[in-house]
Amino acid sequence: MSDYGGAVVTRTLEEAIGFVNLYAPEHLQIATRDPFATLLQIRNAGEVLVGQDTPFSAGNYALGVPAALPTGGAARVGSGVTVLSFLKATSVAHLDARGLAAARPVVERLGRYEDFPAHVLAVTARGES
Repeated sequence: MSDYGGAVVTRTLEEAIGFVNLYAPEHLQIATRDPFATLLQIRNAGEVLVGQDTPFSAGNYALGVPAALPTGGAARVGSGVTVLSFLKATSVAHLDARGLAAARPVVERLGRYEDFPAHVLAVTARGES
């Protein structure tokens, strides 16, 4: 296990969950009294295998869990490669005048901070009303 994995021993379940969410492991197996309750607290892991009867090999070879997983803590910001990785998504947004008025201070502040005057002008030119 020292070359390809390991075990972390903690004093409490809360400490273990905190470690997992910070470390963001590539593979995580939950072996607690109530693994599904524990699962609800996990935010960062490439794959999570729930219970003692769900080994890594079953997840990768038979259950359809992606084998290409984020490593080195990348599970904090990314996911394993699935069919969704190859789909295109388009973002769509809409504001009315009231919504723009509510967003204006944020846009102005960030635009000034990033030194993007055209971004600021895009909202200030539309007036305060």
